[in-house]
Amino acid sequence: MTFPNDSDGDVLRRLSNSKFDFSVTTAVDFIIDFDHWPLLDCEMTLILERYSNAEAIDPEDKGSYGYVLFQIHGFVTYEFVTGIQNDATQLARSIGGRCSDWGVLH
Repeated sequence: MTFPNDSDGDVLRRLSNSKFDFSVTTAVDFIIDFDHWPLLDCEMTLILERYSNAEAIDPEDKGSYGYVLFQIHGFVTYEFVTGIQNDATQLARSIGGRCSDWGVLH
């Protein structure tokens, strides 16, 4: 398999090299980072309307920002992960959020 030369392609290459099974649906974790924390209730509600299993994760260290974690099941492809990241970023952009991180447990 070949993947684009960017950070998402790098993750997919590492998965491929570790014999990840791309032929089955998998739970994929996505993270939305924010430029402020904590989120207001209305901001979290906006996220929950699209990603009902989203949860706010508070920072472990004082002075750090928390993030929102949500999970989507699907076939792990470049188009899938970048599409979800773009969708989540579009949703969260107006409240200072950006989704650029994802991962799978295997």
